[in-house]
Formats: sequence, C-alpha cells, structure tokens
Amino acid sequence: MCLLQRKNTAEKWENAELYLPLYEGDRISTKDNSIAEIVFDDSTIIVLEPQSDITIKNLVRGDENRTIISLISGKLMAIVKKLKKSDEFAVATKMALAAVKGTEFAVEVSDRHYVGVFGGEVEVAGYDSAGKPAGRISVKPNYETYISEKMREPAKTRRLSRRMLERRDNIGKYRSRIERIRSLKTGGDLQKYRMERMLRRMDEYSEIKKDRKRYDSLSDIEKMRIDSLLSRKSSYEKRYDRLRRLETLKKGSEENEEEKEASPFRRHR
Repeated sequence: MCLLQRKNTAEKWENAELYLPLYEGDRISTKDNSIAEIVFDDSTIIVLEPQSDITIKNLVRGDENRTIISLISGKLMAIVKKLKKSDEFAVATKMALAAVKGTEFAVEVSDRHYVGVFGGEVEVAGYDSAGKPAGRISVKPNYETYISEKMREPAKTRRLSRRMLERRDNIGKYRSRIERIRSLKTGGDLQKYRMERMLRRMDEYSEIKKDRKRYDSLSDIEKMRIDSLLSRKSSYEKRYDRLRRLETLKKGSEENEEEKEASPFRRHR
C-alpha cells in the first residue's frame, strides 16, 4: 500500500493511485510489501522500496530543471536520464546529498546512510549536525560509500555490498521500461502503455478479491481502494479495445498508402 500526503495538508494521507500526478512538496510513503514507481517528465524513474518515505523537496521546470528528493527513511533506486549541464538531480538525506548528471544508483537510510552506484558517477557530500559540509567524494560504477552519525564525511569507496548488488541486478527491468516509455512518448503511444499497466493492476486486484482470506485480511481503506478500481474495469476495457481498433485502422491505412506509393502502376498526372 502506498500513501500520499499533499503539501500543506498536515497529517492528511490518501491512497496513491496509479498515474497520480505529483508536485513539489508532496510526500510519498510505502508500507510492507509495496513499492512506488515515480516517473518524471524526462522519463527518469525512482523506485521506492517497502517501508520507505520521501518528500519531493524541489521540482523546478524551465530553462534549468532542478529535482531534489528528500529520503526520510527506507531505500530507493533511481535511473536518471543524462542531464544538461545546467540541470540538477539529487537525493538528500539527513546526513548526505547525492548529486548526479545521469546515472543509476541507490540510496539507503538505516543506521548508516549508503549510496551505491551502478552506472555513471555520483558525487556524495556529507553534512554535520549543523548542516555544514563535512567533505565530499565521487563514487564510480560498482562502488559504494556511506556516512554515519559519528563520521559525517563520506567513507572511502568500496566495492558494492551484497544488498547493493541485488539492487543493481533488479534495476534492469526498470531500465527497459524507461526505454519503452521514451519510445512510446516519441511515437505518441503513451496512452496505450498507461492503459495496459492499469488493466494489469486491475487483474491483480481481481485475483486478490477472489482470494477471500487474503481480501478479508485487508484494512477497510485497502478494500475500498480495490473495489473502487475494479468498478471502473469494464470502462477501461472498452476504452482500451477502442484504442486498439483505432490503432489497427491507422496501421492499415498507412500500409495502403505505402503500397500505393510503391506500386509500378501508380498513375502520374
């Protein structure tokens, strides 16, 4: 289960639905056995692992793009599209700031704050209890560093630990998803992709509801979320079928035009 708290809404939390737009100041929290995938407008993706909590600290778009994610607790993985020289993307914790220009990495907040790099390069800066800089280090691919309460300066880099290696192996599926999203954006088929993912989510919820023991063990809020989404399934299926028919007609029309252009008997005026 994923929860969302909008900026300036005190302690009011709501269920985070699929494709819910996010804004600067929003806070996202994942519970047991749940993850959150946040896809930005440039197809950069953040994967928030179970029992994690973040705030979108800065989200500025214009001539210079600036994105800063505050990781309050838990773990996240990120695949960041190569940025322009003037752009900024960073993940901040209480003790560290990981700044990138286009890379794959993970950040973990536990007894220590860890940063592991899978591709590209990440600059990690440590901060003391007063928020003053306490040293910085560049972390190259397949290495990690950490910062602790006692040692606020980033530790000397070392090879990725087992838990970071597991994240590196898991990040591949998100890499391929990003490439697909980017290609769909270019081809104008992003709506179809979103509907396919929504229908898959509905199928998953249908299976949960069939399992009465599992369904009855859910909280009232979770049951309401499942029932609400499933009540729209028929409508989504009709919209998806209509989208596919239009796609088939468009493809057939384009093929006919290509055949006419290629025909040796095409009439010239």
